[in-house]
Amino acid sequence: MTGKTLTAVGSFLILAMAAPAYAQTSGGAALTLGYGLGEVEGSDFQTSLMAFDADIANGPLTFDLDLSRAAQGGDDDFDATLFTGEILPKYWFSPAGGVGLYFSSTTVDADGVDSVTANSYGLEGTYRAAGLETSAFIGETDASDLVGDDVDITDYGLRVRYDVNTQLSLYGKGVNSDFEAGGDTASAQSYALGATYDFGNGLTTFGAHQIATSDEIDSNLHTTSLGVAYNLSAAGRPILLSGEYARYNSEVLGGDADGHNITFGATVLLGDAQAKRLPGAGATRNLAKSDRNAVDGLLSVGGF
Repeated sequence: MTGKTLTAVGSFLILAMAAPAYAQTSGGAALTLGYGLGEVEGSDFQTSLMAFDADIANGPLTFDLDLSRAAQGGDDDFDATLFTGEILPKYWFSPAGGVGLYFSSTTVDADGVDSVTANSYGLEGTYRAAGLETSAFIGETDASDLVGDDVDITDYGLRVRYDVNTQLSLYGKGVNSDFEAGGDTASAQSYALGATYDFGNGLTTFGAHQIATSDEIDSNLHTTSLGVAYNLSAAGRPILLSGEYARYNSEVLGGDADGHNITFGATVLLGDAQAKRLPGAGATRNLAKSDRNAVDGLLSVGGF
């Protein structure tokens, strides 16, 4: 994908947004606070999370915003902080189909090393029909802080949600990043499958299995998560309380490490966000959004 292509599509979206309003603005937002306790190979760690997401619609135009900050510290006095943000304006040609332009940024700031930022941008198309929503994207990532200026990164991925009925929803997603420098190539991938089940009394259970892998560096990371959430909206309090247990297993260059984490969260729901949704804290929360590159995929599988 070239800068000219993105400029053309961006101009198209701006023109679409300049069209007369078709309907009253609607949407929802959610603010999440989370706290987790975990252990990896005998070393304890704690994680705190603050996240905000909003979905705004006006006729054929939608605008999605996601922001989060996660901080992790452990017994070894090593602290790391992750900042993520994404904006996604989209134009819907019909109730079934839309196209948009995304910009996503991820920054990792850790003790003893320089901060690393990866910026991703590209095109996303979405198709909806009878409980099914499928989104596919293609784009590029600038991660010169991590891999240098001479490496080109191309990303493409897919995200699917299928509402089987009013209680059961299935999720799936995947992303592939191709790295190219001077004729040499490498790739990395992440995949996830999960489900939620709403018992209809405010109680929901959810779970997922996520994988991040790269053959070139012989690495694999697996995460299995299971949790419950309770929605207090029926009692007049638009708050979603959640708890999740996640187990991790990683294999890198012949070595392996195991760990686990328990996360508790509270999500304040505003507007249309009070509809059925995944909790905003824990590893499973990442199912509902696309990982835009392999770095995002690794962090999602790792529970950030």
